[in-house]
Amino acid sequence: MKKVFLIFIMILTFLGVVACNNNQSEIDFSYDEQIESPTKLAIDEKVLSWDAVADAASYDVYVDGEKVGNVKTNSYDFSDLTESRIIFTVVTVAPRGMVNSQQSISIAYVENKEAEIASMKLAVELYNEMPFSDDFAEELVNKGMLASEFEDMMNALLTFKGTVKNFNNVNDAYLGIETMMDSVDNVEALISALIKTVLPDLIAQEIAYLEQSVYGNSEEIAMLEEFLTILEDSEEEVIKTILIVFEYIVSIEEMVNQELITKINNLSNTDEFESLNVNELVLIKDEIVDVLKETMPSQSEVVLVVNTLNTLASLLQTSQDIEAASVVYPEKMAATMLMTFEASLRFVDNYDLAFFTELKTIGTSTDSDYTKQAKIVNLSLNYVDQYFDENEDLLDQIEGVYTDEEKEVMYNDYLNMVEEILKDEANLEITISTIFSFDKMMNLRIIFEDAFEELLDAYVASNGEIFLLIAEMRQYELDFDSPDNHYKDYYEYDYNLKVYQFKIANELVTLLNSVISERSLAEFEEVRGFLVDATKLVLETGMAVEYNDDTEELIVAVEAFLTNTTEEEYELIQSVFKFLDEEDVLLDYITAYQNVIGEDYDLVYSDDNYYFTMAFVYSVYDDYMTTTVRENIDNILDELAVLFSVSVFDEFNLGIYPELIEDGLDYIDSVSSEVAGFDYSNLTEANLTRLHEIEDALSDLMEQKP
Repeated sequence: MKKVFLIFIMILTFLGVVACNNNQSEIDFSYDEQIESPTKLAIDEKVLSWDAVADAASYDVYVDGEKVGNVKTNSYDFSDLTESRIIFTVVTVAPRGMVNSQQSISIAYVENKEAEIASMKLAVELYNEMPFSDDFAEELVNKGMLASEFEDMMNALLTFKGTVKNFNNVNDAYLGIETMMDSVDNVEALISALIKTVLPDLIAQEIAYLEQSVYGNSEEIAMLEEFLTILEDSEEEVIKTILIVFEYIVSIEEMVNQELITKINNLSNTDEFESLNVNELVLIKDEIVDVLKETMPSQSEVVLVVNTLNTLASLLQTSQDIEAASVVYPEKMAATMLMTFEASLRFVDNYDLAFFTELKTIGTSTDSDYTKQAKIVNLSLNYVDQYFDENEDLLDQIEGVYTDEEKEVMYNDYLNMVEEILKDEANLEITISTIFSFDKMMNLRIIFEDAFEELLDAYVASNGEIFLLIAEMRQYELDFDSPDNHYKDYYEYDYNLKVYQFKIANELVTLLNSVISERSLAEFEEVRGFLVDATKLVLETGMAVEYNDDTEELIVAVEAFLTNTTEEEYELIQSVFKFLDEEDVLLDYITAYQNVIGEDYDLVYSDDNYYFTMAFVYSVYDDYMTTTVRENIDNILDELAVLFSVSVFDEFNLGIYPELIEDGLDYIDSVSSEVAGFDYSNLTEANLTRLHEIEDALSDLMEQKP
């Protein structure tokens, strides 16, 4: 399960990198490498020092977020500062070609520090149900927190915890959070103390428990021990990452005002669609989007998060005995994540007053629930199509963050990890990297993206008729089965269902043809080849059938059949969908069917209806079966005969069927022109007699046995 989860995470990560079209991003990006932040800040008397950073041009020193100096060395004398508490951070100034670092984690100068630590220890002891130690108290002071501030913060947190159960609406929750946040200051001190003192103790306790437990798992113990090591080596990075996430949440909370919460609360209390205030809804949506835009983290902050998550992912990979990814490109990954978030906000912002007004109109209409659902889907997909058209440049920009070479390096890195995961699952004759090679997957992605756009455009152009028809059919079925329907004519029911089904099938053919007609032979081969290779992989891993010599012989034969009939398959698929779509074959049939049946539903299963259908099919066959089409079918049948000659098919005696099919088609060719001359909507007795003769002759032909 862990291996499957890991594969899933890696696939999602990569798709986020490469998968994610007329305004470009409004965010400023730099893909230059970010220099490392200063670490291990220390204070001796009134001198601040830190570990030197390689390639640093200089260092900017900050007090409470305000720059107070710049130094060339890794120390800063603050003797001229007289405050009793001074909280420092430091930024590494980068040389040309690099980007300045994030601010370091903080350290505080506290006057009478030992006395303050003693006061903090007493304050911490008041909360003896918490896993707080003397080291926890000392770390709080090291970060500049005073005992009185700690008590205020803990009281606020405990008060909030106690009142959560009494929250009745959004407004209560907002006021509770706002009251709590007013008393939460210097959260870095709390995070740092938890990471440096509480978390290691909890992990050590879990390791000790697992070592003594009969359920102890050596793999889990090793992973926890490795996590402890990483925590010790990267604790400042972890603290900063958690702080960034917390500050992001706080920045959102600070921008949310009472007016917005009141609007949300009023909206949440709206029970009926008729009472929905769409103008208010749009205002709420716009304000939330604005808040998320204004509070979007910086690229450098996301870089730090990416690096931390990569470190933790490497731990998981190492615990599974998998070589960790060697290439990350954190600056580009951060840019991709931010632009993808921006694209998501634009997607939400795309839904305007006109959308919600129409949504309300649909919701308050007298249409059936099924029809309402279909209309809402149609409305939404129209806006999705509009979104793609209006944001093509942004989506292209996201796509272009990484070069093709970088994408390939990262992709192969991930692919190697997947192969490592599966190496013990089966002895594969065909490798993952062969089936899922970078070039193949990128080609497939382009094919499916183009297909999706073509399908969406065709769907919008059809006004979503297929879903509306499905909705009507489902409502018809529901009404027919209703207890209120005392008279049930099942012939009429089957008749109406058939009409719906053919109309739906006609719409489906039109949508599919919009995609199929645009595919080239090379694209057809690409998709089919991938499916064949994927099937081979399934067979070789033993997930479907036992893989043996017969299986290998069958795979070789099927591959030869597909290779030798590629052009014929492609041309047949193209011609069938083009003919059905452009000639409206299914629509013509169901129109003629309705004329034949009229309101005499007893004819649904009559011989008259059967022979009408037979005559219609022969007429369609005559129109469709050109010389080229027949040649393609004959070539496929010849190759099918070769395929069925494989020994694995001997017991089924399938070799006779391609020849029988060919003989049947020869006979149909000989009579289709004659039948095409019949008026299938008004067959004469002579027509019916002739159709019966044709049916008997074809049956006699197809019943031949080897």
